[in-house]
Formats: sequence, C-alpha cells, structure tokens
Amino acid sequence: MPEIPPASCAPGPTLPPLPRPRQGLQRQLMLSFTLFTLGVSVLLGLFTMVFVYAVEDRFIADTLSRAASAMQRQHQVSLRWPAPPQAFMQRHDSAASLPADLREAWQARPLRREHAGTQGRHYHLHWLDRPRGAPPDPPVPDARHPLLVAEVSGLLVVRPFRRELLAWWAAGSGALVLAALGLAAWRARRLSAPLVRLADAIARSRPGDGSTRSSPDALDRRDDEVGLLARHLDALTARTQAFIDRERVFTRDVSHELRTPLAVLGMATERLMGRHDLPTGVPAQLQQMRQTLWDLEQTVNTLLALAREGHAPAAPVALADGAPATAAAALAVLPLLERVVLEQMSRLQGKDIQLEIDVSPALRLDLPPGVLHILLSNLVGNAFAHGEPGPVRVSADVQGLQLENRSQALPAGLSARLGQPFQKGAASAGFGLGLAIVHRLAEHQGLALALSQADGNTRVQLLWAPRGWLAPPAGSASA
Repeated sequence: MPEIPPASCAPGPTLPPLPRPRQGLQRQLMLSFTLFTLGVSVLLGLFTMVFVYAVEDRFIADTLSRAASAMQRQHQVSLRWPAPPQAFMQRHDSAASLPADLREAWQARPLRREHAGTQGRHYHLHWLDRPRGAPPDPPVPDARHPLLVAEVSGLLVVRPFRRELLAWWAAGSGALVLAALGLAAWRARRLSAPLVRLADAIARSRPGDGSTRSSPDALDRRDDEVGLLARHLDALTARTQAFIDRERVFTRDVSHELRTPLAVLGMATERLMGRHDLPTGVPAQLQQMRQTLWDLEQTVNTLLALAREGHAPAAPVALADGAPATAAAALAVLPLLERVVLEQMSRLQGKDIQLEIDVSPALRLDLPPGVLHILLSNLVGNAFAHGEPGPVRVSADVQGLQLENRSQALPAGLSARLGQPFQKGAASAGFGLGLAIVHRLAEHQGLALALSQADGNTRVQLLWAPRGWLAPPAGSASA
C-alpha cells in the first residue's frame, strides 16, 4: 500500500493579496459629494439668476404701471393724454411713431410687452386705458388706447453685470466643490479605513491556525455596521475553526481505524495464500479478496489524500533527460508506472491486451509518491477493467501523461458528465465514484485531467504543465 503522509495540522495558506477595487468606497463617496454639490450649485445659480431678473423686471413693470395710472387719472379729468412723467417714457398714438427698432420687433410679435432693440436698447410696453396694460384687440396704438413705451436700458442693473455674476457664481461653485471634495475625502477615509483594516486582517488570516477571530480587536467593539460585520466574521471564523478541528480528528480516526484493519486483513490473506493445503478454488477466492482489499486501500488512501489541507505546487516540475534531479523533483515516473501495471494486472481478467509504454527513465516529477501512485492506479486499473481487448498505450513527457485504450462508445449525454459523482457507463460494476475522486485529487494537486473518446478509443490525459493543455474534443468517456 502506498505511503500517504499523515494528516497535516499546519494551517492553510494565507490568501494571496487581491487588487484594490477600482470603484472603492472612498472614490464613490467623493464622486457622490462632488456631483451633489455641483448639482446644488447649478440649481442655486439658476434660481439666483431667475430671481434677480424677475425682481428687475417687476420693478420696471411697477414703475411703468404707476406712471400709466397717473396719466389715466389726468386723462379722465382733462380728456387729454398728458406727457409721461419720466424722461425715459414716451406715448405713441400710432405705430408709425414707434422707434424703428421697436416697430420692427413689435410688428413681428405684437402681443409681447417686452422687446429688445438695437445698440443695447430695451423696451417695456404698457397700453393706456387697458386693464393691467394688456394690449387691445387688435393690438394697434391709437388715440383711444395709446401705447406707453419705456426705454429702460439705463435702469437695468443685472444685464450689464451678467458676466461678473456668472464669474462669481463659477468661483463660488468651484469653492463649494473643492470643499465638498475635501469633506468627502475625510469622511470616506474615516468610513473605509475600518473596512480596509478588516479586509487586510482577513487576507492575513490562515484557516486552521487555531484562531477563532479574524478581525482586529478594536473593530468588533464598534457600535455600527462595521462592528456588526466584524463580529459576524469572528463568529464565522470560530465555526470554521471548529469544523477544521472536527475534520482533523475524523481524518486521524479514519486513518487509524480503517487502515489498520485493512493491513491486518491483507497480511492474513498473504499468509493463507502461502499455504499449499488449500482446497481447490480457495486460492482464486483469496486472490479476489486480496484484490478487493487492495482496491479498498486505494479508495481509503485517495479519500485521505483529498482530506489533506496541504496542496502540491500549482505547476509541478517535470524534469526531462539531462536535467539535474533535485530533492524536490526526485520521483521517477517509469518505475512507479511499472509497479502500478503489475499491481493492476489482475483486473484484466484474461483479456488480450498489448501494453505499450513510452516513458523516459529519466523523467522525474515533483509530486508526492503516494499521490501519483493513486492517480496512476485508478487510471491504469480503469483502463484494464473497462477497456476492450487491444492495445493499451501509455506515454509521458515533461508536459503530462497520456493513456489510450480501446473502449465501447458511451450513450449520448453521458460523456459530458463523466468525472462527476455517480456517473458511469452501463457496463461498469462500480458506483461511478472512482473517476470523480481522481478528478478531485488531480485538482487538489494542481494537475489537469481530461478525457476524450473518438474512433473506438478512449484517451485520458493527466497534465502536470497546465499551461500547455489542450481542451478535449466534444464527447468524452471513461477508459
């Protein structure tokens, strides 16, 4: 039985550093504050401009209305229209007497009571002897309804200083935006700093190190959402640690309570097979018992290997001919493969196969021997047990291992599910767990496993250099 290291009690690896989020909380708060302040500044500036324009227009309209009321009172007494009381006002009894620039604008829009002239002039109109100065029907000035015209360019206050007002508004808005940015940056740092500390603490934590806390001490005492999150993370860390402790105890108990009886049964079977006074048929039954014990040992070893917390390197190193062997890459692949073939020969059950092995004696691999033994035993044993008579080709190089054998075609839809638990062909006497366990073990050790079927051949590829892996063609099958 291959040696599998005992259950590791070392804590799991530290999480690799993750890149900072592009849309961090600080940036989002600063952007929100800036957009809000800018929007408020724009709305306030528009409101201010509309307000001052409305106040100016209302002042001019009230001045014109008071002058018209005084003229109408005098007209009621003397039956004659007096001269306007202000120098910037004129009374017109016909359209012909209107200033040229006003007459042109008035003819285009006769119902308007405010018109812009040329050379900076600006006119306000008020119809005499009309309710609130509204234009008559038709809106044409005559002796009965003269038109009181006020050229108010000299009275305007807002329009001459419009650029200055806009400049002051822009300066004030810019100052508000800068103040908002400063406030947002300060608040964002105050809000995001605890979250960053919490994220860093979680990134530094190591599952299984015995700690029941993952947050800094100060954070779990905060009476806010950050403190609530820290307390929940601490509770989750404690539950995770308790789960890991239970798993370690279970793995240790399984390793002792299952492997020890299996070893005793195996030795007893070997002693019985060495006797020469056994009845006819008993040696064959003992051979079957030994093979069943071996299969059970393989299953136990595989499950124990999957329960280990330590992982092999993400890309195991494979050394070719002439490469210097190191202590980290000292596992020769060919001797182990030959040993596996001899161990699995009983699964052929008399089938006529031609085994072809193309593996360099110098090929070495940086993997635990027990792990590679389990992988090869499952793959080779699967090919021997379920393959059709014919050639079985096994080859390996610095990229990976390839095993190809004759096999029956699988039903449609089953090939895509192979490698999942309880998925198997109709001719298989197992439970469909072997290939799923091998797949998990390969992933656990940083390897890649692929299966494909074409032209009556099943091909299994086990890669220890995943960057060179090619996706299998559509339709895959178990050997």
